[in-house]
Amino acid sequence: MAGLYRVTLVGNLGKDAVRRVTPNGTTVVNFTMATTQMIRTRDGRREEHTDWHKIAYFGKPADAVADYLKKGKQVYVEGRPQPPEKYTDRDGNERTSIEIRADVLVLLGGGGGGRQGGFERDESAGQVTPSEPPADTPPEDDIPF
Repeated sequence: MAGLYRVTLVGNLGKDAVRRVTPNGTTVVNFTMATTQMIRTRDGRREEHTDWHKIAYFGKPADAVADYLKKGKQVYVEGRPQPPEKYTDRDGNERTSIEIRADVLVLLGGGGGGRQGGFERDESAGQVTPSEPPADTPPEDDIPF
């Protein structure tokens, strides 16, 4: 039986995405995103905990959304984690980083402006198809505040 190793994230970009092109002509967009959760401490206080994620998004869909991936923009990402990379930070501490190779990216309404919608890649069929935002999500123009 095959296993499943996928990640689903909703968060905000930490800075504008960087677009580059590989030697074979494939567009790659790299960005970092933050996910935040509220944690209740042992003494009953609520604390906010933020994790940072490195994301790589490839192909025609990456080229299409690269200009919309600005700092603060809220995105939904599905993908597969790559093997961990070890590095030493500025303070000399050993750290581990995991890059997520995104298969699905949807621009959400929060932060940095832009439009809703995104793209997903069907690697088995070699196709790129636009994805629709969830049906219960109103367009940004219809939000009353």
